[in-house]
Amino acid sequence: MPNHQTTRISRLEDRFNVASFGVLGVQLNPDTLTVDEKQKLKSFIASYKSERCLLQYGTFYRLEDGFSDNYWSWITVDSEKNIAKLIVGLKIFKPVQGSKIIKLKGLDDNKNYRIKCDSIEFCIYASGETLRNYGLMLPQNYQGNERHNNARYMVDFSTIVFDIKAKV
Repeated sequence: MPNHQTTRISRLEDRFNVASFGVLGVQLNPDTLTVDEKQKLKSFIASYKSERCLLQYGTFYRLEDGFSDNYWSWITVDSEKNIAKLIVGLKIFKPVQGSKIIKLKGLDDNKNYRIKCDSIEFCIYASGETLRNYGLMLPQNYQGNERHNNARYMVDFSTIVFDIKAKV
């Protein structure tokens, strides 16, 4: 669905990912949605409701602003520092760009965390101290010559979301 001002097309999933960290407006006309898009939107809203407490009341950190780099990233962390949600956005896809490292804030240095992203079959474990000092290296983006399950296929103005949970 193209933006009414720029005619740029962005995926409904990316619109939702960004909106879930803010006021939850995806800026579209629901009358123009297909049945499939309406079903996706319903599932996105149900997902948001299950994480509403974290997204609305967690501590929000802007990690990368998107002005000095081609990426932007935000994280919101619950008050006990047990659960967090990280979103990373890509402005313009550039082939053969290096891997991105994002240093996380707000996590407990003394806790170990599982960082998971279901959409790309990505899961690692690291301490809060490691994530703060050394960061999280994003999986390599698609380079045009390979396709495998762990490749991250980000296009212009796309997002990827990571769920972060402390190990008990």
